[in-house]
Amino acid sequence: KIDVQGPDAARFLDRVYANTMSTLAVGRVRYGLMLREDGFVMDDGTAARLAPDRFLVTTTTANAVNVYQHMHFCHQVLWPDLDVQFVSVTDQWAQFAVAGPRSRELLQRVLRADCDISNAAFPYMACGDVRLDDGEAARLFRISFSGELAYEIAVPTRRGDALVRKLFAAGADLGVTAYGLEALNVMRIEKGHCTGNELNGQTTAFDLGLGRMVAANKDCIGGVLSRRAALADPARPRLVGL
Repeated sequence: KIDVQGPDAARFLDRVYANTMSTLAVGRVRYGLMLREDGFVMDDGTAARLAPDRFLVTTTTANAVNVYQHMHFCHQVLWPDLDVQFVSVTDQWAQFAVAGPRSRELLQRVLRADCDISNAAFPYMACGDVRLDDGEAARLFRISFSGELAYEIAVPTRRGDALVRKLFAAGADLGVTAYGLEALNVMRIEKGHCTGNELNGQTTAFDLGLGRMVAANKDCIGGVLSRRAALADPARPRLVGL
């Protein structure tokens, strides 16, 4: 997790991501794709806009350090004129995925009563600050890797163990269980979502079915070279959901 702040934070992310982040509204999350300079996919993740000049970016676990280094290189070497700062906050937050048809019901049991997470108040790809029932501050993101109703809830690291125990206790009668990686991978394959297996340095946005995410109305790292004829060849293998 990388906290990105400053007057030029949105402009900076527009250049780092293949898709546009500056149009993202405060309180909303957008899936993002980063390309290498040669046009191949480098990483994917989400950007949550916490304020007009502040974003929280997530990366894949395997590429977290590479993305952080890449962002520093872009700022220090390519665009030193941009007024933006960023810092890794991975160690500062414990974040859990809460997924499944009764995930909202479970969260309502551990959040304060005045936290409205109904579909109308907290729609898909929303984010915001919430309070646990004991008053502890937390962040909630309505995002889903598996395609079902799902959230990610984050608390300061020192509260991580207490939160996961609270979730299991509150959801005992709902059949709460650990979210296994094997189950997660099966469900994301059904949805056609890419993960580390596909981000192997040899795939393009087109290969992953995400070609439309490379915005044509702005410049970004890898944008020009991603449009080489060979990389947009319809005969290239493409990721599909089965």
